[in-house]
Amino acid sequence: MIFIARHAGMAVIVAALCVAGCNTVSREEYNKTSDRLAATTALLKDTAAENRRLSEQNRSQQERIQSLLGLGDKRLDKIFHTKSISLGAATGGVSTDGKDGHDAVKIYIQPMDQYGSVIKAPGEAKVQLFDLAAPLSQNLVGQCEMSVDQLAKNWAGGFFVYHYSFPCPFTTQPQHREITVRVVFVDYITGQEFSAQKTVQIQLRPVTQPTSTSTSAPTTAPSTSTSASAPTSMPKAITSSESLIAN
Repeated sequence: MIFIARHAGMAVIVAALCVAGCNTVSREEYNKTSDRLAATTALLKDTAAENRRLSEQNRSQQERIQSLLGLGDKRLDKIFHTKSISLGAATGGVSTDGKDGHDAVKIYIQPMDQYGSVIKAPGEAKVQLFDLAAPLSQNLVGQCEMSVDQLAKNWAGGFFVYHYSFPCPFTTQPQHREITVRVVFVDYITGQEFSAQKTVQIQLRPVTQPTSTSTSAPTTAPSTSTSASAPTSMPKAITSSESLIAN
């Protein structure tokens, strides 16, 4: 580009000299040639400045490449990154609407680095809630997902408190108090998945029984039965022979 600009500038200069040595060129043509010469000179300056900027950028990138090569392939081991996750001790049932019993499980996720410390690692979370005492086809009682942006808004960091926390509601009301919580965390730095599982106790919500109206059968009055007693037999008449024996 510099080569073209230089030749364009030389052409303008030659044209200007021709204009100066030729009396037949009008003043208007002379002014146009001067304007083109000024524009070409400005273009040369801009091109030179752009070349200096690109040269500086190239030098900076080369320095970064050399620095990264010097760190080696295991430089990630020196950076704090997620190696595991754990579910906080406070993970358990919660009522989000103020009613009796629990309608969700409050999840507390703690990403742990390679040194066992909790870190605010960017990532997304997937949660599943199981009532394992229920039949296999009915034991998934809740699930939810949290994006990296949603998790960032639910981070708590302070005095001995470092975790992501959010409620995961039940999609089906559990029938048993023991709930198994399974969490999968996808780390955005390494792209790896980490999982953790925990069993928690919840308070079941009271089940409202429908009011049943049952009509009792009418009581049948006991029937009165009249039984006739057999007639009393008449005493046997004493014969004359029996009377004689008695005498």
